[in-house]
Amino acid sequence: MTNQDLLSQLPEPKAVWERFFEICDVPHGSGNMTGIRSFLENFAKAYANVSFKTDTVGNVLLTKAADAGCESHPAVAFQCHMDMVCESNDANRDFLTKGIECQIEEKDGVRVMTANDTTLGADDGIGIAAGLAILVDTTVKSGVIELLCTVDEETTMEGAENIDTGFFTAKHLVNIDSEDEGVVTLGSAGGFDVELTKTVPTAPVTNPLLKISVDGLCGGHSGVEIHKPLGNAIKLLLNVLSKILGLPGVQLASISGGKATNAIPRSAHAIISAPADQHDAIKAAAATVEDIVPHRYTAESNVSVTASLFTTEEKCVVTTPQWTNSIVEGLNAVPCGVLMMSGSISGLVETSCNLGNVAFGDGKLVAQALARSSSNPSMARLHAAIKAMGELYTLDVSDPQGQFSGWDPRPEDALAKLTVDAVRAVLGREPKTEAIHAGLECGLLMDKYPELQAVSVGATVKYPHCPDELLEIDTVAPFYQVMVEIVKRIAKC
Repeated sequence: MTNQDLLSQLPEPKAVWERFFEICDVPHGSGNMTGIRSFLENFAKAYANVSFKTDTVGNVLLTKAADAGCESHPAVAFQCHMDMVCESNDANRDFLTKGIECQIEEKDGVRVMTANDTTLGADDGIGIAAGLAILVDTTVKSGVIELLCTVDEETTMEGAENIDTGFFTAKHLVNIDSEDEGVVTLGSAGGFDVELTKTVPTAPVTNPLLKISVDGLCGGHSGVEIHKPLGNAIKLLLNVLSKILGLPGVQLASISGGKATNAIPRSAHAIISAPADQHDAIKAAAATVEDIVPHRYTAESNVSVTASLFTTEEKCVVTTPQWTNSIVEGLNAVPCGVLMMSGSISGLVETSCNLGNVAFGDGKLVAQALARSSSNPSMARLHAAIKAMGELYTLDVSDPQGQFSGWDPRPEDALAKLTVDAVRAVLGREPKTEAIHAGLECGLLMDKYPELQAVSVGATVKYPHCPDELLEIDTVAPFYQVMVEIVKRIAKC
């Protein structure tokens, strides 16, 4: 069954679902924007009153001209991002050429859209789809509507950070990348990536090889889910390595784990060499770590931590004991998880860090972590701490990369009040307003456009950035109606 075959099983608005399935058919992982950009351009060409343009970093702006009689209405910009996180349970999945295969399921009595063994890309495919639908909705009479689609939000936020000055014109911006129905987001964390690197001496392998594997973890979003009792596979693997590298003759050949700094790693692996008389102790250390996971990380029920013989025809070298300790203990010292809670907003994580991916082999290390905070001074202190840790273990630590600003809540803004009223009118209940520990692009855009007022809304998306990602089907229609209601209310400003 193709994605389009699912349409008959879905409620209105069909136009949103049609666009969503078209987007799913186009490979659009971070860094692979050519196809989705062409799709958006072709969409604009099909409508006489919709224009298309790109800026110097590849952001796309689709603009619907004002309807007759609405030329004086204030413009509104809906903002989403074009890229998705590509995670799969199939290590051979080719996200560069293959789209997303959707399916409809029922979970806990709720109808949901999921993908076949991959991330769904509802973050932010459903935002793009709703934005395209409202551009051509003939029942919505409005002033200018702009749909701003940014590049690489999931990795560097380069699109929002380096957007051309004057690329869009609206003073009211509605980010459509939130993930909870009935919630109006008014603030978010800033963050930066940091890279740890080192090239160390190696020696030939003289003992049998073993593979240590950590598999079966849930994974999740390294911002909005960082406070949950979820294990980080890289950290668990390092825990095993710390226990065994002091054993006689044990040496490290490689480490691999994680795929993106904004996703909590679900699996990680290491290759070591060890004398045969140490194999039982190594397997016992792996079993010990596996045993503690369900008690410390109560969300994890399927974790597997194993050590088994490994054979390869490829050349394999190991590090010397001194540098083995430096690599393992240095990475172990990288802060990971919740580091501080907000003192002003109950339940909000202020500062966190996620060791998101590690690649070490042939004596070369590249590891990356993503730090987040709603406090710029806290971000500076966190980088200083990681830098000091690097000096202690003689690892090279980069300056902050792709740093993006936090978004300070402004509930007194007219757009914030208008959006709260719109959600209340659509849902018939009082909406929740919040700030989140994730990197929405509003703060970066407001740095470039100081007069901008911003809010964020969305349908309910759960477990983004991992193959369990789902979209609650019955939240899509209210999400779209909130967008329509916002347009109507802005017209009266």
